[in-house]
Amino acid sequence: ISTRDWSSDVCSSDLAAWAAWTLSDDWYDGVRAHLLRMRDLTVSLVRDRLPGVSVHVPDATYLAWLDCTTTAIAADPCEAFRAAGVETSTGTSFGPGGEGHVRLNFATSATVMERIISAMAAALT
Repeated sequence: ISTRDWSSDVCSSDLAAWAAWTLSDDWYDGVRAHLLRMRDLTVSLVRDRLPGVSVHVPDATYLAWLDCTTTAIAADPCEAFRAAGVETSTGTSFGPGGEGHVRLNFATSATVMERIISAMAAALT
């Protein structure tokens, strides 16, 4: 940042935009790496600990699409997971064919995701 007095004629949003476009590469790389690790962990945990639930590796998102159609909770997996303490998005919110599916946000820590998957596993039994 130059020695220019930013408070005199440029609003703080201009400074924020400048900083975002010029100083955020390291932050962005870190966030992207974390989300990739969390995606891989989530997919692995779903495949290992949620019998009957299928998931494919998502691209360019921090949301996993879980297919629960072959489970005992297929009629309303969102409500079953909610009752176990896990908030997901119901698949029907995303259009026809979403029945028996939920969307799970994996933009969290590994510790939290472990607890989420454990609670979801309990909902399946």
